[in-house]
Amino acid sequence: MRFLDTNTFLRYLTNDHPIRASRCRRLFRRIHRGDIDATTSEVIVAEIVYVLGSTKWYNQSRDEIRDAMVPLLLMQHLRLPDRWTLIDALDLFVRHRIDFADALAASYVKNQSLECVVSYDTCYDKIPGVRREQP
Repeated sequence: MRFLDTNTFLRYLTNDHPIRASRCRRLFRRIHRGDIDATTSEVIVAEIVYVLGSTKWYNQSRDEIRDAMVPLLLMQHLRLPDRWTLIDALDLFVRHRIDFADALAASYVKNQSLECVVSYDTCYDKIPGVRREQP
């Protein structure tokens, strides 16, 4: 099992360094075929979303980010403990135009049938199925 870091995804998705991007494409093909198993974490996905959307680096739209990430997150041999929470968070990130970290928190509340999110952030108030409570 291999752990994939942010830059592996970024090289694959952006092709900004042709030699490294080519190597990452081969790696993702091997994962897709099941030749190797890999994993990553929520913090890596959050960093990918941040870097891709940052005006300092790639300035991709929310839709572009979601559309690029979902097929990768759905790969059978990419092991993710909360795959559907991450995918739902990407949808909330696009649909409600909130920060990805807030979208991920809201997705946890929804998908784990939690009582509420305790926060002062009012962005949660517009998400059906998520109740916000102030401390």
